[in-house]
Amino acid sequence: MKPFTLTMLAGVAASALAFGTVPAQAQKDKDTLRYAFQRSTQALDMYLDPGLHTTFTQEIVFDTLISYNDATMKFEPLLAKSWTRVSPTVIELDLRDDVKWHDGQAFGADDVVYTFEWLLDPKSKVFFKPQWSWIDKVEKVGPYKVRLTAKQPTPFDLLNLAVLTPIMPKHAHGPLANKADFVPKTTGTGPYRAVSVDTSRGAVLERNDTFKHGNTWKTPAKIKRIEIMLIPDFGTQVAQLLAGGVDLATMPWAEAQALAQSPNHYTYAHENFSYVYMMIDSTGRSGIKELQDPRVRRALMMAVNPAEIIQVVAGDTKVQIPEHVCWKNQFGCAYTKLPPKYDPDGAKKLLAEAGYPNGFDIDVYSVDGIYKDTNQVIAGQLRKIGVRASTKALTRAAFRQEIDKSKMGIVATVWNGGGMADVASSLDYFLFADLKDYIEGSDLRDLATQSAAEMDDAKRKLLVGRIMDRLTDSYAVRQLIPAPTVYVANKTVQIGRSTHMAGGLLGYDFSWK
Repeated sequence: MKPFTLTMLAGVAASALAFGTVPAQAQKDKDTLRYAFQRSTQALDMYLDPGLHTTFTQEIVFDTLISYNDATMKFEPLLAKSWTRVSPTVIELDLRDDVKWHDGQAFGADDVVYTFEWLLDPKSKVFFKPQWSWIDKVEKVGPYKVRLTAKQPTPFDLLNLAVLTPIMPKHAHGPLANKADFVPKTTGTGPYRAVSVDTSRGAVLERNDTFKHGNTWKTPAKIKRIEIMLIPDFGTQVAQLLAGGVDLATMPWAEAQALAQSPNHYTYAHENFSYVYMMIDSTGRSGIKELQDPRVRRALMMAVNPAEIIQVVAGDTKVQIPEHVCWKNQFGCAYTKLPPKYDPDGAKKLLAEAGYPNGFDIDVYSVDGIYKDTNQVIAGQLRKIGVRASTKALTRAAFRQEIDKSKMGIVATVWNGGGMADVASSLDYFLFADLKDYIEGSDLRDLATQSAAEMDDAKRKLLVGRIMDRLTDSYAVRQLIPAPTVYVANKTVQIGRSTHMAGGLLGYDFSWK
């Protein structure tokens, strides 16, 4: 897609106005925020419909047992008013006795036990089921008390409860053979309740004025009504933003940057745990002999300039450039060594020392999407040191096939950082998932397994630090740039705080300027 110019935007706006869309100020007066989604809403929770859109709706419609405060990096009570770590594998949670579901039914221990039993049931069709594989059982101790037992000490257990596990209503969700039938009659306990959900058009959410169990992070909602509108085409989103038919949308930087020149809008780049990474085959799996020389892998990394790549996805927006394959504000993240700095002249010298003064041919693989454009920049940077790089943007299915065929020498694509403030998911991703055979060292996997059961934070960081430093020394993988989500908002909208989760705008913190 070509980026929009101001001339194009003027024409689009004129077309949109022809549809008679309502001016933005009128919607502020109605206390209604209209949010354009590109993807249809199959559910309001990530259990059945994971994605950028449901990280937003799940947070405002449902509640977890406890809450994670991104600002303080501490846990706060939510549906559970307190909790006690009885042993390294057992947590007891005392639940609130004054919470009701949006349909008026009382919340209690039965709902919590039901949710976990459903998640752990082998027959349940839930996305990312391994996220709860560390749990052995959850038991009801009293009407408002539950006991959770882990299979082994799990340092990220509280974070999992706070970020990944919204509690579902046993009375409304449990009897349904097909859990998709829950969607049109969704009921939660969060700051917003679902008035209507249409999988082909969007959803209407209204403030839950009975929400009294929040904390300093999860607060009551400020805006009365949020209308989620399905608008798959970015051009139509731009038109509706300009004409006042939409107040908020997510789009690629090129479109967002042009639209931001409108005096009635502003852009916001949400920095989360996601990042673009570069992985180079260090095990010989791809059969590309040049990559087996660590000097060549180092040279390839020295040829890449993250500051230039970030322009493609966030322009001049100030975002933090990551240092490693974990972020400092993720629990367990530790390292003492950093990837090599940008140095194209030094890279050329290393290639010559390795016997490749004239470079070689290589493909850079990515998953098709917004971030495929970063690969074109990377390939261009590699060509500047004499490496004849080409790009291959594949569908997710084709990407996985190429992994199985062991043909990819260089991969540059996006990882969501695990979606929570802990290093465990990233270690799983790089050392145990599809790309594991591109990194040498079964001992690294042993260290990762040990770190996943180490409750002492200092000892855990020592284990993780050894892994990260080995990855640095092997020139096998490195972070390149953050992968921020770019939003365009009407100037009357105050986005407020956000969470580091992917797509983590906090809808209950939206307000009007």
